[in-house]
Formats: sequence, C-alpha cells, structure tokens
Amino acid sequence: MKKFSLAIAIAFVSSLGLMACSPVEQEEQTEEENQNNNESEDVAEESDNDANDDDSSSFTNVIAKLDESEVEDGIKAYAESIAEDDDEDELEAFTIEAETETYEELASLEIDNEAQEAVLKEAFDQYGYDFNGIKFYHRVQMEAYEEIQELELDNQGEEILEDAKSSYGHDYDMILFVLEEELQD
Repeated sequence: MKKFSLAIAIAFVSSLGLMACSPVEQEEQTEEENQNNNESEDVAEESDNDANDDDSSSFTNVIAKLDESEVEDGIKAYAESIAEDDDEDELEAFTIEAETETYEELASLEIDNEAQEAVLKEAFDQYGYDFNGIKFYHRVQMEAYEEIQELELDNQGEEILEDAKSSYGHDYDMILFVLEEELQD
C-alpha cells in the first residue's frame, strides 16, 4: 500500500508540473544545483555589496526572510497533515523533501518588482508552509502579470484595468480574466 500511495503522490505532483523527474533524478539535480550555487556565491556576495548602495529601491522576498527552524517545523506539520495515516512514512518523507527543495528555490528567488513581492507575500499568506502551492500560485499570477504588461490597451482598456486592479489587488489572474471578458464585448 505504501508504494501505491507514493506512486500516486509522485503522479499528482508531476501532473501539477512541480516535479519533472523521479526523486532520484531530483536528488542528482539538487546536488548539481548546490555545486553551481556554491560556485556563484562569491560573485553574488560582490553583487550584494554593490546593491547595498541602492537599497531604497529593492524589494523583499518574504520566503527568504522566514526563520529556518519555523520553516522546518511548518513543512513537517504540513507533511504530517498530508500523510494522515501512521503507515504513510514514505509519503511524509517525500513531501518533506519536495517542500524543502521548493522552499530553497523560492527563498533564492530574485524579487524585481512590487507585483512579484506582493504576489509572493499573498501566496505565503494563503498557502503557509505548502511551498509547492506557493510556487504554483506565484507562477500563475506572474504569468498573468506578464500578459497584462504586454497588452496594448486603449483608454477604455486602461480604465477597465484600473477598475480591475482596485477590485482584485494583486490577483493578476483575475485581473486578466476581467480584462479579457470586458474587452471581448
């Protein structure tokens, strides 16, 4: 039964596009990424020193600011809630590993604008320590944000955009939906 549950979990996560390879392949990729990250840390430190001169325009990555021990506890609690049965140790271990990897990926994410900062914060507020949920929400919202940025709107379109922004804040997926619906008419 454990193997079947693990297979279902892997299939489910894969279907969401959150995992494109087996756990063994993921581990190999993670080791490779860690090597690449270690090599680029010296360059990043130099860049950080240069960037500190202009902190007034920087944006905050809410995930990077989290306390690591709270993150570990949060991921463990989330994994335990996923694997409710005592015999689901493999699923719990898989969830902890997958969520930890996604947390590390999100914590290293460069925040380039206010929209990305706000979406990441809203995703954390909504999903807590479900970092794969945060990643999915963030990706969907930022794809919609990029689509909105690429639109060439006339005055009526700009007015619809402003109304949608005031109604939906940083929910760019919903803003895009409203824009598409209103502009069709």
